[in-house]
Amino acid sequence: MFNLSFWPIYTQVIAILKLILVFYVFHILLDIARRKGDQQLYASARHRLIAYMAVMLILNITLPFTMNFIGNLVTAYTVLFLLLSLLAEIMFLLLLRKYRKIFSS
Repeated sequence: MFNLSFWPIYTQVIAILKLILVFYVFHILLDIARRKGDQQLYASARHRLIAYMAVMLILNITLPFTMNFIGNLVTAYTVLFLLLSLLAEIMFLLLLRKYRKIFSS
């Protein structure tokens, strides 16, 4: 049986591994757009990479410190960054959809 103190560490490690994986997927997508010569797709992927990494890094770095925030500030911060991270994930999925359309044609 696992000790409950293990799970926060596990979730942080999984979040960091996911961030690394998405970073490399973005770089593969940037390389594909560069090789195809599609500057608009390259710029879109680059801007989404920057936005995604900014939101996720801020969330992953600051979330452990939210236990020191005061009452309602914790809730507001958590909801704000969870919504921003959901938006970043949706932007990433929409970018993958653009690439799927490129490869299917």
